[in-house]
Amino acid sequence: MILTVFLSLIFPLLAGWMVASGLLGVDGRSGRLTLSALSLGLGFGVFSCLVFVLLLTAGPSQKALIVTEVVLAACIVAYKARHWRRYTNAKEAEQTADNASMLTRILGLCFYIVLAVSLTTMIVLVIKSPHGQWDAWSIWNLKARYIFRGGADWRNAFSGILQYSHRDYPLLLPLSVAGSWILRGRESLVEAAALSFLFTFAVIVLLTSSLGTLRSRSQGYVAGLLLLGSAVFIPEGASQLADVPAGFFYLAAAVSLALYHSSAASEGRLLALAGLAAALAAWTKNEGILFLVAITTALFLFGFPKTPLTMRARKMAPFLAGALPVILVLGAFKVGVSGAANDILSAESRLQKLLSLSRYTKVGQAFATLLWGYGGWGVSGAVLLCGYLALVGVSVEPRNKPTVYTLFGALCIMFGGLLFIFVLTPYDLDWHLQAALPRLLLQLWPMFLLTFFLVARTPEAALASESKERLRHKTEEVLPADSLH
Repeated sequence: MILTVFLSLIFPLLAGWMVASGLLGVDGRSGRLTLSALSLGLGFGVFSCLVFVLLLTAGPSQKALIVTEVVLAACIVAYKARHWRRYTNAKEAEQTADNASMLTRILGLCFYIVLAVSLTTMIVLVIKSPHGQWDAWSIWNLKARYIFRGGADWRNAFSGILQYSHRDYPLLLPLSVAGSWILRGRESLVEAAALSFLFTFAVIVLLTSSLGTLRSRSQGYVAGLLLLGSAVFIPEGASQLADVPAGFFYLAAAVSLALYHSSAASEGRLLALAGLAAALAAWTKNEGILFLVAITTALFLFGFPKTPLTMRARKMAPFLAGALPVILVLGAFKVGVSGAANDILSAESRLQKLLSLSRYTKVGQAFATLLWGYGGWGVSGAVLLCGYLALVGVSVEPRNKPTVYTLFGALCIMFGGLLFIFVLTPYDLDWHLQAALPRLLLQLWPMFLLTFFLVARTPEAALASESKERLRHKTEEVLPADSLH
C-alpha cells in the first residue's frame, strides 16, 4: 500500500519540481531547500488544476489521468535532461565551505530538535484523528469522496442539498486527494493525512530556508522556532483543513516577491512564480481570493518604487501571466460547476450590518485580543516580538524595502477585508469570530514572520554591533581622552 500511495503522490511532486525549478532557479543550500519546499505545494496546486480540467473533459478517468501524467512526465524528463549539465556544472562550481558561527550552530540544533518533536507530535495527532477535524471530513474530504465515487455524476458533490459543505469553496485540497485516489483506483485515509503533513512541513522549510537566503541562516532558524512554537500551528496542520495550505501559498508568493526584489536582474520569472502562488491561494480557500487582490494591489502600489504608473502596469505582466491559468480554472469552477454564491456576500441586511457601529467594535476587539496574545506562549505575542526587535534592532536592507512595503500593504488590506467579512457575516458574530478568526490569522502568520524578520536585524549583526560597542567603551576607559583625538 505504501508503494501505491507513493506512486500516486510522485507526479504532483515532479510537476511542482519542474515548475519551481524552471521559475526559481537554484543557488546554494538554502536555495535548494526553498526549491524543494516550493515543489511540494506548487505540485499539488498544478495537479489539482489538471484533475479539474480532466473532470470537465473526460470525467474521473484513471486511464486519462495516467496517460496525461506519463506524457507530462516525459516532458519533465526531457526538459530537465536538457538543462541538467548546466545545473551540475553550477553545483560543482559552488563554494561549499561551511563558515557557520557558533550562534548559528546552536540555533540550528535547537531548531532541528524542536522540528523533530513537532513533526512527531503531528504524526500522533493524525493517528488519533485520521479523518481530521470537522471541516476536513464535512467539507474537503467529503467532496473528494463524492468526486471519486460519483463517476460520471461527480458534479453531485456540488448539489444544493449539501449546503453545509459550502459548494463554492475552491477545490485544491479535494481534487489533490481525489486525484490520488483516481490514480490508485481506491480510496484510503493516507492521502489526505500525507497532504496535510507535506504542506505543514513545506511551510516550515520555506520560511526557514528563504530567510537563510535573504538574510542569514540564524535568522531563518529563529523564525522557524517561532513558527513551531506557535501553539496553533502543528495542531492545525494535523487537522487536514485548508488553512495551512493557504498559508503556504501566501508565504510562497511573498518569498517569490522577495527573491525578485533581491535579484540583481529582477527576473520576470520570479514575478510569474509569485502570481502563480497567489492564484493557487485563491484556488485553495475563498480568503485566498482576497489575498490575490491584496497582493496584486500592494505590488502595484509599492513593489516598483520610483517607477511611473504606466511602466508599473508593464512590469506587472509576468505576475498576472503566472496567475492567469489558475484564475481561469477557478472561474470555470465558480461559474460552470459550483454556481453557488458565497454565503457571506449573499447575506441579507448587508447595509444594516455595515452601518452597525457595535459590530465594528466587537470585531475590532476580537482582532485586538487575539493579536495581543497570539502564539500561545504564555506572554503576549506582540510584547515578545517587540521585545525581540528592541533587543536586536531594525535593519532593512535596501533590496528588501520594496518587499517589506508590499507585504505590509498586503497584510493591511487583508486585515481590512477580513474585518468587513466578519461585519457582514450571516452567522452569529460571536460564534463566527471564535470559530474562524484564529484560523484566518494562522494563514497570515508565516507571511507575517517573513516580513518581520526581513525588518529585524540578524542575530549575528546584533552581536557584532554589541561587541563593537563594548570594545569602544573599553578603549575609552584604557586610553586617555586626549589620545582619542
